Amino acid sequence: MNLPPRISRFALASLLAVALAPTDLLLAQERAAPPAPPRPKPSATPKQNPKGKRDPKARARREQQLALAALLEAAEAARTLEQPLDKVEVLAEAADALWPFDEQTARSMLRRAWEVTTAPGAVEAFKPEEDESETGARELIYIARQHVITLAARHDTRLAESYMREFTRGQDDAGEEAADSAPADNAARSTRGGWRQPSPQSLRRLWTAHALVSQGAYRNAAAIVAPAVNEGVNRPLLDFILRLRAFDPREADALYLRLLERTRADAEADANDVLLLSTPIVSPELYASIGADGATNFATVMRRDDGAQAEEPSAPPLRLRRAFFDTAAAVLLRLTPFGGAAESARGAATASYFAIGRLLPFFDREAPQYAPELRARMAALVHELDEARRNALSEQMRTRTLKSKNSTDPLRPALERLQDVSDERERERLRFEAVAVAAERKFWDRARQLAGEIGDAELRRAAFTLIAVQQLKSLAEAFKDEEAVDDFERAAAFTRAADAPQA
Repeated sequence: MNLPPRISRFALASLLAVALAPTDLLLAQERAAPPAPPRPKPSATPKQNPKGKRDPKARARREQQLALAALLEAAEAARTLEQPLDKVEVLAEAADALWPFDEQTARSMLRRAWEVTTAPGAVEAFKPEEDESETGARELIYIARQHVITLAARHDTRLAESYMREFTRGQDDAGEEAADSAPADNAARSTRGGWRQPSPQSLRRLWTAHALVSQGAYRNAAAIVAPAVNEGVNRPLLDFILRLRAFDPREADALYLRLLERTRADAEADANDVLLLSTPIVSPELYASIGADGATNFATVMRRDDGAQAEEPSAPPLRLRRAFFDTAAAVLLRLTPFGGAAESARGAATASYFAIGRLLPFFDREAPQYAPELRARMAALVHELDEARRNALSEQMRTRTLKSKNSTDPLRPALERLQDVSDERERERLRFEAVAVAAERKFWDRARQLAGEIGDAELRRAAFTLIAVQQLKSLAEAFKDEEAVDDFERAAAFTRAADAPQA
């Protein structure tokens, strides 16, 4: 069988459909077929047909054997395909279909598919016609290897693990190799969000696991992700657990419990780890964290479009909630943000204050035994923060969703940042930003008031110019005619050059 490039997958798909058709399904199709018209009785004694031709089950088995033979032939023909990505896809898909019938041969096919990506000269062979760079080839190799790993994981997670360990073999990029072999327990933290970042190994596990969830292999998906728990909690890992809960709550909750145990035993676990773990318990639609600069960060939990398969996730069971509060209390009460460098201590104090304050109402309701000690810790942290910062954090503690029922002041974020900044140059910049927002929203009085508070003469002049330009633009849009637009352009040019834009 000679499968031409770019058509091979379609030919293979038809073979898979026949090879995988259950015997019972073939029999049902035969029973559903319209009855054949009655034949006239022969005058002589009829010749007996062989039993196999009259036996529907035997016929179904024979058809399946023929399909499997054709499947093996298609896999063998993959050697002649020009594009290495086509070879990998044909071999991997054939192995996936063949696995229930001939596991050893299927394993051999997967190995052949994998060796296509690790063979000497693989980077050169994978170079796409439209992109002769090595970057494009490496991207295709990544896709091909990940495809083999995903199909292996559907049947044997240990086999998938062995391929994962070989993932970077055959690549010449020493930088990627070094990053990929970094210790799992040294997961970096984002300076902006305060969350850990998963290692490249864990990201590959999560990619594979998401693909398995889409295929309905929930248990195998959980098994592939399990080793990533050793790195501690991070957002991509929690994203996966939240998605898995919509399909298989038992597997998802088991991963979450392991993550709680890992966090409780981690001497480096901090307030942001607790905040991230609180998502399923406190705010299933919203992630909360606090950065090194003391700024709060909120991010909506992204839900994948899994169609009708996914169910609305149920509330976490009581044992899960209790385990979370036990872990959260253990971490928050052992944190000692009063030592070290002043900036680091201030950031740790801010994060602890925010985390305790955000979770305290839930402790009061579900784990009151920890509430008194947490309140005492929060009271001690009060002296580490100035009043303006405490007030801003207290307001943010109550945020459970970014969906607001009431309209909010669009200037509020800029004005809140203005209160938190002590550097005068930065305060001037923030005032100008607030002027720009107010002018864009046509809040003319507030825009002029904010512009008047700018101390730098040049920046103040630019702020009033901006207001005037926005006002003229608004007038031009209101009249909707060319003459008004021309007047706007001339007036805007004049205003930009004026020394006294207030006039």
